[in-house]
Amino acid sequence: MRRLALVTLLTLATSAGAYDAVQRPTTNRNGAAVVHAEGGTLVKDCSSIEYSWQFARWLVTDQDEFRFYDQSGGGATGTGAFFCGTSASDHEGITFVAKSGADASKVWVQEEATGQICEYDGAQIFDGTPTTFNRLRTVTLPACGATSFAGSTEGLVFVPDPTCTTCGGSSCLYGGYFYVGKQTGGGPIGKFCVPASCPTQVAAASTSDATAECSAVCVSLLTVPAGCAPWTESVALTYDWDTDLVYVLDDADTVADDVCVLDRTLGAVVQKYTLSEPRGTQYEGLAIGPGRIAFCEDHSGGATGGGSDCTLNAPAVNTGCGLWIYDTTRKLRGGE
Repeated sequence: MRRLALVTLLTLATSAGAYDAVQRPTTNRNGAAVVHAEGGTLVKDCSSIEYSWQFARWLVTDQDEFRFYDQSGGGATGTGAFFCGTSASDHEGITFVAKSGADASKVWVQEEATGQICEYDGAQIFDGTPTTFNRLRTVTLPACGATSFAGSTEGLVFVPDPTCTTCGGSSCLYGGYFYVGKQTGGGPIGKFCVPASCPTQVAAASTSDATAECSAVCVSLLTVPAGCAPWTESVALTYDWDTDLVYVLDDADTVADDVCVLDRTLGAVVQKYTLSEPRGTQYEGLAIGPGRIAFCEDHSGGATGGGSDCTLNAPAVNTGCGLWIYDTTRKLRGGE
């Protein structure tokens, strides 16, 4: 996992005694414990992560597969496979549409190759038999002007917003917007709504579905604010239900990665954090849970997983894929 070079919360300690016997960091700079650190046991890579407040679980995608963990990252408690639309290849974003209530069980996943987002029944995913769950909707992402969202998409987040009142001749599904990040062209972010009239069509999640139930509506194409610059690609987005802030992660590959904290409209910068990159891994996911902050890192673990790209090596580096969950009540936000 990359060190967090500036500021505050997540800069990994480099002092003696900061690592365990297999050279994994045990604390960050502020002394918060790493409650879960995982490397080579992930199948291919750690593509995205999100926290379900309804089920008190972390949900992690591993390209076409997923795992979920308890609140402290206590081992994989279930596994399964997504199949969004016609593809089961590269699921790069997860989001829940509510923190509590009837809608909190709905989970949406973004598929990079096809430019689709799909809704699933989270209650079935977390019920102990995650290999049998239903896909409820397949939604196509249209272009926003000249920018196509049929490929090279990564981050996905839903943000509740009372200003979303109409969408495609209907009201807005779940009363908010879906934001989808691009990994090309400087990382623009598409702002979409899904019509509430979009029908559900229950289908087994492991089956192909070439016909989308509806198309999302592009509201606007957002440029990451200048206060986040330099910016390369928007690979992960997450919403903090407690602070009403949105976090966007830039995976710049060979230079320092950044987390930019934005207001709910993604128009104003609250804080920017720079992540140093002394190793060849790359961050792909970021999520916030109760007293927890989690990072996913991605590397080419190969079609069958494991191997040298997904192992923990000294000194204190994870040379490949990994999941890191920090135990802390502090969150990335302005002023810290």
